[in-house]
Amino acid sequence: MGEKRPLNPVEELRRDKLEKLKKCFSELEGYKRNKLTLQYPVFFVPGWTCEDCAAWKKPYEKIPKKYKEYYKPAKYWIDEIIENKEQAHFIEFTDQESKDSPSFMKLGEYLKKKLIAITQERPINLVGHSMGGLDIRSAISDVKEPALNTRNVITVGTPNNGTLEAGLLNWKFVQDMVKKFKKMKDYHIIQGCNLYRGSNPIREINEPKERLNLLEKIDKFYVFMGLRDSTVKSSPKLKKDGISEDLYEEKVKIIQTASAEHSGKDGITQDPRLFLPIIKILCGIELKDDFNHGYIYRKET
Repeated sequence: MGEKRPLNPVEELRRDKLEKLKKCFSELEGYKRNKLTLQYPVFFVPGWTCEDCAAWKKPYEKIPKKYKEYYKPAKYWIDEIIENKEQAHFIEFTDQESKDSPSFMKLGEYLKKKLIAITQERPINLVGHSMGGLDIRSAISDVKEPALNTRNVITVGTPNNGTLEAGLLNWKFVQDMVKKFKKMKDYHIIQGCNLYRGSNPIREINEPKERLNLLEKIDKFYVFMGLRDSTVKSSPKLKKDGISEDLYEEKVKIIQTASAEHSGKDGITQDPRLFLPIIKILCGIELKDDFNHGYIYRKET
């Protein structure tokens, strides 16, 4: 009998992904019998152009067949494994609220009003996908009283430092294309432009004093990022400048996962490798695994 052919790096990455998907999915399934309890009310915040919170509530389409059974939206798991599921809220923005918001800064004001209306000044946890993470940061930094009583912030595929790709939306032919093929509204394009790395809102929210203020107001800032997220690339990592090394080490936790994308198939919000640690954080369960799964493989040229 011939020797087994060794896996090439791409095959090894795919096998590793499938094994980790099965393992994390199986652990989540186990909580259907022994349900978990949310530590505080939790709010899932949608990203850009996703005012109905679909990325957190509805299954993604076109997931590859061999992975399909493992990808479930957050709402599915909340309904199935959480004892006090009434404490989980899925934030939605009206068309008018979105239309009135040229950037995440204004959406953050709307978000804060919604949070205060539900919880008053009780402690909460916040989870944001994509621009939703910036909405959350804006809501926390808002100086108007009352202040939010936030324990943990979890940003998932959030362009915390802005993204260069958003600059393409300044080109008229790109605007015409996304209006035609993506059915985007004019106000979505304006919001998208303000996700550009050099935009005023991105610069403002990343001033050292703003990042320091954010970390001082919360217990922990979690950054979840997919290593195949071409939309935001390395932007999710919160900048360190202006923050002491000890404070950053105490407050910021970065969790990276290979072959996780921004949305759609392999979408980061429904990947069990990421949702398992998210639900553990929300239920006050210590993360014994660092949950940094996989690696990046680049072909030699």
